[in-house]
Amino acid sequence: FSILSDKYPSINFDVTKSGTNSLSSECIEVIDKVKIPVEITICASKEACESNNLSSSTADYAQVSRLFSKAAERNSNITLSYVDLDKNPSFAANYKSDNLQEGDVVVKSDKRYRVLSASDLFETSYSNGTQTTTSRVDSCLASALNTVTSEDVPIASFDTGHGEQIDAEGYKHLLQNNSFETKDFNLLTEDIPENTQLLVLGCPANDLTDDEMDKIDKWLLNKSFKMDRALLVTTTAGATSLDNLNNLLNEWGLSADTNAAVEEQDDTKYYQSPFNIYTDVQNSLDLSGKKSSYDDVFATNIAPVTIKANSVGNKTTYSLLKTSDQSVVVKATDNNTTTKSEPAAQNAAALSRQSIHIDQKDYYANVILCGSTTMFSSSLLKAD
Repeated sequence: FSILSDKYPSINFDVTKSGTNSLSSECIEVIDKVKIPVEITICASKEACESNNLSSSTADYAQVSRLFSKAAERNSNITLSYVDLDKNPSFAANYKSDNLQEGDVVVKSDKRYRVLSASDLFETSYSNGTQTTTSRVDSCLASALNTVTSEDVPIASFDTGHGEQIDAEGYKHLLQNNSFETKDFNLLTEDIPENTQLLVLGCPANDLTDDEMDKIDKWLLNKSFKMDRALLVTTTAGATSLDNLNNLLNEWGLSADTNAAVEEQDDTKYYQSPFNIYTDVQNSLDLSGKKSSYDDVFATNIAPVTIKANSVGNKTTYSLLKTSDQSVVVKATDNNTTTKSEPAAQNAAALSRQSIHIDQKDYYANVILCGSTTMFSSSLLKAD
């Protein structure tokens, strides 16, 4: 055992119920595929990590040290080191824009790097005054390794030129933790970034020009881009109605009434206010990913989304999120009163899809319309 301990410093027996001291089979698969040098640096001393003595966090950094050590031991292309930022401030100077803090983990290759913060590695939720911390160390390690070693990573581009109302930082972080690269750009003055697979128009306050609409059309239907692609448009109750953007959505069989709001009348399906609604995930569209039994997707201030027909030309439409059949649409009238529709399930998000045949293979161009913008806010994405 002494010899094994010298050779494999992180060796231990995992007797935890959830296996938090062991690498998952999915993470091991990613580790084994690392063929290029990857440097992992934990921004804390080794002693502080192993003794859970970080001044900035009460999370289980001994687990961080154990699992990252196991990765380095399993694959010689992965190296692990520790840097005390107080003693070595020059390390943080290499990552000025990332504002490194104690406990951050830098995963770096010659291709790119990722910074994992404490909030990435450990998710904290609150319920009835009780704080619960859940480890995401294993999944973050796998995602970071995949991101820094992949030849190409999917790109999510966020337009910033139209007074967008979305709080995008939390959503960007979520995408980055799932191996996306995120970019900001101005659709009015710049081209859509090369290799963009997700284009986000986060509740724009100002309408798009004809030239911008043309850019989006060409990007959606580009036959030289051998990838699926999706345009995500978010709006909200009370948002400005934009003629050109509405015309584009109508061409794809979708629309949202921003002069109305969805109100939930089933008190088991909302939180505090009938406009803060637990929506149900629809399963008519197979997204070819992991299935989840979690249906209560929280959306607030929903502008009801309308699907014109099951098919519009060569496009097929699907509901993604729906409210309960006890919800109503509330609309203001000209004389400062409101009207309510009959109770019925309302679409909170919908998708329209067109198949693009390129070199004997089908790819999908998708347009997604979400009637709630605040559901993408940082605070809600982190909520339990």
